Amino acid sequence: MKRSRIQTTRGTFEVFTEGKGQPIAVTHLYQSFRGNGDFFTQKLCEHYRVILINLRGCHESPSINDREEYSMETAIQDLEAIRTSLGYSAWAFAGTSAGGMLALQYAVEKPSSLTKIIAGGLTPSFAYLDDEDSIYSTRNPRASTIKEIMEK
Repeated sequence: MKRSRIQTTRGTFEVFTEGKGQPIAVTHLYQSFRGNGDFFTQKLCEHYRVILINLRGCHESPSINDREEYSMETAIQDLEAIRTSLGYSAWAFAGTSAGGMLALQYAVEKPSSLTKIIAGGLTPSFAYLDDEDSIYSTRNPRASTIKEIMEK
């Protein structure tokens, strides 16, 4: 992935880009990236122009001066500044774990800035596996259905 630094009204952010097609921003919220992304990011590169973003407090992006700067609100403001600096009127956004939660919040707060979201890994634990109402629980009589779907 190609590394660059994007000047915005909110500071200079480190980003990595790769791929062709519709732009899709990817970040985690608290995790720092070093340029190779991960399996999730590499798969997105096959279909999109991926912009992998180190948010505030991560690697060579602006440092954190106050705990409040770790908020999703601050992250969304930074993402909007990056999007604007890159010249996109809207982009897709993808995230897993905390980045997935950020995707949901971003979609609620700035729907006109997004063409779509991809949000994964939103459960903070495996407790859903023990809930018999969960399709993923072996105690759910319909659990075999999801297993069949996932094996296809």
